[in-house]
Amino acid sequence: WAGISSGEYALFNLFSKPYRVSEMINGRYNLAKDTRNPEYPKSCLILLDECEITLHPQWQTQVIDKITEFFKEMIDDPNMKIQIILTTHSPILLSDMHQSNVVYMRQEETLEKSSNKDEQQQEKQIKLVIESGRTHKQTFAQNIHELFTDAFFLNHTRGTLAENTLDKINQQLENMEKNGMNEIANSTTLRQLADVIEHIGEPVLRNFYKDRLLKLHKQWE
Repeated sequence: WAGISSGEYALFNLFSKPYRVSEMINGRYNLAKDTRNPEYPKSCLILLDECEITLHPQWQTQVIDKITEFFKEMIDDPNMKIQIILTTHSPILLSDMHQSNVVYMRQEETLEKSSNKDEQQQEKQIKLVIESGRTHKQTFAQNIHELFTDAFFLNHTRGTLAENTLDKINQQLENMEKNGMNEIANSTTLRQLADVIEHIGEPVLRNFYKDRLLKLHKQWE
C-alpha cells in the first residue's frame, strides 16, 4: 500500500468488501454453487456508510455507476436480488439517486420539561427526524446547489468566514448609505472595502457591491 493516496486506498477498500460478497454469492467461501442448496443466498443486502469519504469529487461522480456495474459483472446468478443501502453527505452521489429511493435524516432541537419533578425548567432535546423523498425536490440529475440547500439542510453554500465577511461588507455599506459620508467613511475605508469586494468570486454579488461602492465614492468626492 506504500505510495498510494488516501483516495486510492478508499477505492480499494470500497470495492474489496463487495468483491468478497460477490465471491460468497457465487459459491465460494464454503457456500455451494448449487442454487438448489438451502444455504445458497437468494438475496443480498449491502450497507455502505459514507463511501465517498476522502474521494476526489471527480471520483465521486463515478461511485454509483461503478458499484452498480460491478455487481452486474461479478454476480453469476441473474436471479440474485441485491439491495444497496448507502449513506452519504455528498450531493454528487445523491444526484445519481432517484427521489423515490432517498430517505432524509436530520436533527431537530426541541424544548422538553425537565425529567426532575422538582425543577420547572426546560431541557433541550435533540431528536432524529426521518423524511421521505416526497417532501423534497427531485434528486436525480439535480444541480449541486439545489441538493446542498434542500437535501442537506444548508442555509447557504458558502463557508462561514466568507458569509461573515459579506455580512460585514453589507453592514458597512448600509451604514454609509444611511448616515452619509463622514470622517470615518473616508477614501481609505472605501479602498479597503473595494479590495475585499474585488476578491468575491460570485460575479453577480461582486458587481452588486461594486456598484454600491462606486455610488458612495462619487458622493465622497
